[in-house]
Amino acid sequence: MKPALPLLTLLSLTGCGLGPDDERGYADVAGDVSLNSGLPYPNPLVTVEGCGGRAHPLTQGDSLGHYHLSLESTVGRHACSLNVTGDGLPVIQVDTAIGFAPLGLHPIQIIDIHQASAP
Repeated sequence: MKPALPLLTLLSLTGCGLGPDDERGYADVAGDVSLNSGLPYPNPLVTVEGCGGRAHPLTQGDSLGHYHLSLESTVGRHACSLNVTGDGLPVIQVDTAIGFAPLGLHPIQIIDIHQASAP
């Protein structure tokens, strides 16, 4: 039975995911963007900065302010900045932490973005 032990050990190590993509993490973020009046922010352009230093795609929301982002970084929680722009509308920035998990284990994170009230 001794010859099977090294093979069993090798199989268990390769099954643990010790490859180069171990640290790759994914996050799906969705939510609504609204103005300080409570009305939807129509067709928001949402961009993401930070999140572990990876480049992230931007997304165009719909006429009711709904948006969805699929992000990739390393596994863990990262400080991220969500920036919203639109034609003739104020720029909104929200700083938050987003959790990244292995593919298939990442939940959808809901982050609603609201324009701050004027002081």
